[in-house]
Amino acid sequence: MTDPKHIFDAASDFQIGSSILGEQFGQPIWPLRATVVTGAFAAELYLKCLLELASIAFPKVHRLTNLYELLPPDKQVAVNAQYKNIHSDGGDIQDVFVAHDATFVDWRYIFDKQHDGFCLEFGSLRNACIALREAILLLRPEWRTSGG
Repeated sequence: MTDPKHIFDAASDFQIGSSILGEQFGQPIWPLRATVVTGAFAAELYLKCLLELASIAFPKVHRLTNLYELLPPDKQVAVNAQYKNIHSDGGDIQDVFVAHDATFVDWRYIFDKQHDGFCLEFGSLRNACIALREAILLLRPEWRTSGG
């Protein structure tokens, strides 16, 4: 069993890194690939943290939909409620996970996919990360001030 706090801290590190990189948007040299990959990986780790908190073994996959579907229904509802508080366009967080299901893998190897289509709706993924983090902090409020 993995310590969920360690997963949470790692996810937070990647989320912060992605946000810092994202601040360069519009600059002549914007690290787009690094921004997207770190954001997608943060979402994956937050989902794995929620699974660990629910005592559900998570598979070694990077597919966001696979991880989300393993969450108990009450956790899915909690995460979606947090997402709707942040992103008020009426969409569900599951739609974000479907759109970004393979973003971590696809964007790590984007140089192989120069002519393939891929998702670049990064704002919704960023909001999903915030929602996942907040859903975790509702379960573990003490983590808000303990780093990560």
